[in-house]
Amino acid sequence: MLKTSNETYYPPPAFYFNVQLVSAVGIASDVISNADVDNSFQEVDGISATVQTTDIEEGGENRYKHKVPTTVDYANLVLKRGYVTKFSAFAEWCMARQESTLTSSIKPRTIMVSLLNSDGKILTAWFFVGAWPVKVEASGFNAMDNKYLVENMEFTYQYYSQFKTDPLSIAAKAARAVKEKLG
Repeated sequence: MLKTSNETYYPPPAFYFNVQLVSAVGIASDVISNADVDNSFQEVDGISATVQTTDIEEGGENRYKHKVPTTVDYANLVLKRGYVTKFSAFAEWCMARQESTLTSSIKPRTIMVSLLNSDGKILTAWFFVGAWPVKVEASGFNAMDNKYLVENMEFTYQYYSQFKTDPLSIAAKAARAVKEKLG
C-alpha cells in the first residue's frame, strides 16, 4: 500500500484483463468498443525482457571486467484458456500458421494485453509487436480427472511496449507502432 497525499494506492489485481489481436486498420474502434476481443484467456505469461551483456576486460588491469549491454531477449508470450469450440481469431491464426509450415509467409500481428480496473477500463496495456504463433498445445485427456481441456498458445514477437495511459492514447501509439512495422 502506497500513500500519495490523501489517497491510498493499492496495486491492481492481475485477474481482470483481456487479450486482443490488433491491426493497423480500425485499431481505435477495436480498443474502445472491444468489438474483436478474444479475451477468454485464464492466464497470460511471458511478459519478460532481459538485457544481454558482454564482458570487456580492463586494459592492463586483470581484476576488472566491464559489463556492457548488447541485445534484449524477450520471452515467448504464452496464453492459456479453456478449449474454445466455436470461432476464435487466435485459434484460426495459430492453425493457419501450423498448417502452412514454410509454404507461405508468416503474417505477424500485434497482440494487446490490457490490465483492467474494476470498471473494465484499461489501466495499462502491453503491445507485443510482430507476434506470430510458434506453439499450440492442448492439455492431456484423462478419464479419471474432472478437469477442463486447456488450450495453450505460444507466440514469439519482435518487442513489446507498455503504455500506462487512457485507451485513445494507447490506440494512437499502437497504430504508430504497427505502421512503423509495416513500413
